[in-house]
Amino acid sequence: TISTPTRMNTPSQEQRTAKYTMVVFTISAVLSLLGLFLDMNGSYDASFTTLYIGIAVGFTPLGAFIVHRVPGNRIGKLMTAIGLCGALSLLSMSWGDWLPAAWVSQWCWWIPLALIPITLLIFPDGYLPTYRWRPFAIVMISATALSTFALAVAACYAPYTLLTNYANAIPEVATTALRIAAGGILVVIVGTIF
Repeated sequence: TISTPTRMNTPSQEQRTAKYTMVVFTISAVLSLLGLFLDMNGSYDASFTTLYIGIAVGFTPLGAFIVHRVPGNRIGKLMTAIGLCGALSLLSMSWGDWLPAAWVSQWCWWIPLALIPITLLIFPDGYLPTYRWRPFAIVMISATALSTFALAVAACYAPYTLLTNYANAIPEVATTALRIAAGGILVVIVGTIF
């Protein structure tokens, strides 16, 4: 008789999922704790810290778990992105005295907040409810991308104080970029409400 070879010492899907989830969760938690404990400029308030630690530690492991359990589902990828962007935002704010981190902190805060309604739009199976929702999804995604890009451009002109100090004059290009960002943020907020 011919026997089929058995696999020895190969991890099951559940074991790989648990390992991947713990690795991603650890990365997110370490970034969040670094942001919390290495606050170089003392710019935190309790609400900001609580919000972004909750986003990082809540969304990242759940997203990683969904990615491995349901590989084609877009929700897991979006949830992982939300969590990691939350951790990056927290970390960049804490290292705000360093120019690249200060620049990132002026626009990265918006990404996780904007991706949450997009994730809810495709919940629970990773697809829109019907094709009629496609224009709405395109508007939400475009407004998120446009406002993030506009915030990043405006932050080039005032990387330390763009959103915190309005007394300093910024160039007209940065002011225009902030108006575009505000419009995109408004579209996402109104789209979330309705």
